[in-house]
Amino acid sequence: VVAEKVAAANSFAGTVIAVLFLGGLVTTLFPALVLTVLFSPKFVGGASTLFWFVLWQCLYQITNIFLQLLIGLDDVLFFSATTCIAYGVSAMLFAPLIRQFGLGGAAMALSCAMGISLGAASLRLRQRFGAGIAPHVALRTAGLLGALTGAWWIFDPSTEQTVNGFVLRACYSAGSLAALWMVLRPAERTVLLTLARRPGAALP
Repeated sequence: VVAEKVAAANSFAGTVIAVLFLGGLVTTLFPALVLTVLFSPKFVGGASTLFWFVLWQCLYQITNIFLQLLIGLDDVLFFSATTCIAYGVSAMLFAPLIRQFGLGGAAMALSCAMGISLGAASLRLRQRFGAGIAPHVALRTAGLLGALTGAWWIFDPSTEQTVNGFVLRACYSAGSLAALWMVLRPAERTVLLTLARRPGAALP
C-alpha cells in the first residue's frame, strides 16, 4: 500500500511539474502582459517582483503533494510539526527580507518554508517508509526552478514589449519546452496537449 501511494504521488508530481513549467515560464517571461490580462495595467509596476511569487507557488504545489502523501500514510503528527516549524521560520524571515527586498521578500520567506517542508518530507519518506521522491521528480523540479530563474535573470521586464525582447523570449521558451518535451512520458504529453487544446481540462 505504501509503495502504491508513493508511486501515485510521484506520478502526479511529475505531471504537475510539467504543467507548472508551462504556466510558470510564460508568467516569468511576460510578467507585465500576464498582470495586465489577469488584473489591470495598474499592476504592471509589480512585474519585476512577480518571479518570486511564481517561484514560491511552484514550490508550494510540489511540496504540498508530498505533505499530503504523509497524511495519506497516517503520519499526521510529522506533517503538523513540519508545517508549524517551516512557517515559523518563514514568519521570522518576513520582516528582514521585506526590508531588504521589498514585496518580493515575502515570497522569498514563503519559499524558504516550502524548501524546509520539502526537505523534511523527503527525509521522512526515506527514513520511515523506505521510499522517497523519485529521481525524475527531483530532476524536473530542478529543471523547472532553473528555467524560471534563468528567464528572470536574463530578461529585463522593460524589454518585454520590444521586438527583440519578444523574439529572444520566444527562443528561450522554445528551447526550454523542447527540453521538457524530451523527458516527458507519453501519458504526460497527452495531458499537456489536452490542456493546450482545452485550458480548463482537469489533470488526471
